[in-house]
Amino acid sequence: MIVRELEKQERKYALDIIWSVFCMDVAEVYEQEGIDTFREYLKQENIDQLCDSGELLMFGVFEQEELEGTISLQRRGHICNYYVRRSCQGKGAGRLLFDYAKRYCKEELHKTIMTVDAAPEAVKKYIHMGMKPIDEMQMIHGKCYVPMAMEILK
Repeated sequence: MIVRELEKQERKYALDIIWSVFCMDVAEVYEQEGIDTFREYLKQENIDQLCDSGELLMFGVFEQEELEGTISLQRRGHICNYYVRRSCQGKGAGRLLFDYAKRYCKEELHKTIMTVDAAPEAVKKYIHMGMKPIDEMQMIHGKCYVPMAMEILK
């Protein structure tokens, strides 16, 4: 498996993975407002604008040229859009993406802290990878999440 930055034409496939896994694993803890807001955010033109402006970096993990999962980073060192196809979960793809994002934050963005707004069911996975909750569960604009962070050691 390899991890690399997604090319513009590959973003659509990443967005398909994000929406599919979100609907199966995350949407049930969101209110309708949060689901609608997330769906609007995931529109191709929105993501392209964020990526083209450099505000958002999208990476993918590939197995034999097949996109298995994706993770995005905001320039401030914040993880978003971290999803792996259900059929590929538990095979190391998610860990590769996370480690790549952490390394990128440290080496390219020169950050010492990486953050994420974790879906409630993902909190244990993030803890396993070294992140810690920094606040209680939040419900803001229909989105349910736990703010988490980790120090990136130099």
